[in-house]
Order: sequence, then structure tokens, then C-alpha cells
Amino acid sequence: MPPRIVQWQPVDAFDQLLFVPRAGKQDAFRRRADELGLRVETRHAEIYAPGTNIDGGWIDVGDPAPIGTMLDGSVEDLARMAAELIDVCMPVRFLVGDYDGWRAIHVDDDIAITSVADWRQHLADENEHTLLVEAVTELIVARGNVARPEDLEDLEGLVRLAPAEPEPFVLLGRLYFSLDRLDDAERTAKALLALDVRDWRKAPARSLLGEIATKRGDAKAALDEHQAALKLHYTVPAQLAVGIAAIHANDPALAQKTLANRNRGRSLFELAESMCKLGRTDDARAYLEVALDLDRGLLSPVPENQWPKPPDTAWTAAHAELAKIIDAARSDDG
Repeated sequence: MPPRIVQWQPVDAFDQLLFVPRAGKQDAFRRRADELGLRVETRHAEIYAPGTNIDGGWIDVGDPAPIGTMLDGSVEDLARMAAELIDVCMPVRFLVGDYDGWRAIHVDDDIAITSVADWRQHLADENEHTLLVEAVTELIVARGNVARPEDLEDLEGLVRLAPAEPEPFVLLGRLYFSLDRLDDAERTAKALLALDVRDWRKAPARSLLGEIATKRGDAKAALDEHQAALKLHYTVPAQLAVGIAAIHANDPALAQKTLANRNRGRSLFELAESMCKLGRTDDARAYLEVALDLDRGLLSPVPENQWPKPPDTAWTAAHAELAKIIDAARSDDG
């Protein structure tokens, strides 16, 4: 379900409507808001400014100001509140979804309410591509960036409507991969590589191409792609992926160089658990074996006053092949 309210002027907001006073109108704004029963808090307004950080971000705007917040209401109530504040608040633009469709409400010197056939297309037409991506992917992000088959149509549409935004390509490519549509996943990853974005934002495409190569049985190509991903953006998971790929490519020297770190054994163990929870048992087994090989004492008991404790292994119990690896490691340690 998309947010019921999507606002992009003067600030971005979901499922609430924010009113910011015009310059020099703060006192009048407060009085009007009090008369209307609108909740007002004195705080910073924030806007999304792409490029202010590495990847853009929310930044404060000016001094703290009284911000009016309306959390819900019918289309008529929301429009009426905007109309009542029209001469004391900054221009407001937002979408509202209701039982009979979507309305676009634009408030400036006057108020305009229009029916919208496709709220996604409307945000694209307003050039609000970042907000569009956030609105469509809100639930996917809440699930840990794991897209499901029912998200396919939304993500395919998002790639068409926001073709310069990398996030939809990442989510769509991984969803294709999970559905075993490797050609589509590869095409999507290569489309991401062609975008005019910072190199580090292209790293997920290289990682995905590495996973595709692994699934196709091309260990050398997989290693090349994972190394390329690591060069674009250094992360611990990317470095671990290079180490695992080196093992599959029969390059033990590179694997040892990449993975030889006691803390990395625990990181790999945690990654194995994540893979298991995603249903990727083969990957879980590979990470688990490498984790226990790197740190043979990982599961060893420690005194009560000593840390860190051995990681929890309960998640392996439902998978005989994983439980067997744990039992063997404990036996060897004993």
C-alpha cells in the first residue's frame, strides 16, 4: 500500500500534511492555526537536497519555525485546511488517495484540486523522482530491502518513471535474480551501470553480476565482478563476497588475504544466518563453512566474564546440513 498522503512542497512528507509559515507571517500563522485547531510545533523544517552529502540528504532550513501538522482527514478536510491557511503559509503541493481515487491539491495564491489517474505518473511529471522512489519502495525498505514477487509490477513501473534513480534498478535486479530470471537481472544490472551516478552507487550492480555468474557456474567471472564491486565501494560484505568468490575460483591465496581476520569469521557467521533466513541455504552453508574455518574457536565456550560469547546457533537446527556442520565444528573443537 502506498502512503495515503504524499507531499513535496514546501517539504517532503508521507501520511501527514505539513504547513510552514510564510516569511514574516509566523505570528499570524500561529493565531490562524490555533483558531483551526491545527497542531503546531516549533522545530526545523527539512528539505531533501540531492548532492549535499555523498548521496544527498535531509537538511535543516533556516531557524526553527512553527510547523503545522495535520495527520489525517478526508480530501475535503485537507483541502479546506490548506485553503484557510493560504495567505499565511508557504505554497503547498500534495497528493491524497481516497476510496474514489487520487487528487492532486496545489495551494499558492489560490487552490487547485484535480483528479489524478496515476499518482506515480503525477510525481514523475512533477519531477519528484526521489520522492516517488521513496513512496513506492517504503514497504520494501521496511522489509530490509527484500522485494517480493508481488512488488514486480511496481518496480518495473518505477524504473520506467524514474530512469535516473539507481535504487529501483537494484531492487528490481535482485527480485529478478530471486525469481531465477537471470537474463532480466543481468539486463537490469547493466542498465544501472550505464546511469550517470556516482561510482559507489553502481557497486550493487557489479555484486549482482557476480552472483549471476556464480549461479551460471562461471567462478572466474564472478570473482572479477565482486572485485570490481569492491573497488567501486568498499564494504565488509563486498570484501567477504570477494573472499568467497576466490574460494570458488580456486584462488586460496586471494581468499586468505581477503578473509584472514578473526572478526571476519563472526561476520561471516552472521551473514550465513541472514542467508538462511532468506531461504538461500546453499549460500548459508558456504558462509558458515568459511566462518568456522577462519575462526576454529568461534563456537568455543568462554568464561562467564569474558566476551564476546559464541554466536547463537539455534537457527541451524531446522536445516540438517547446517546443523551437521555445527556439530562437526564443536566435535573438532572438543
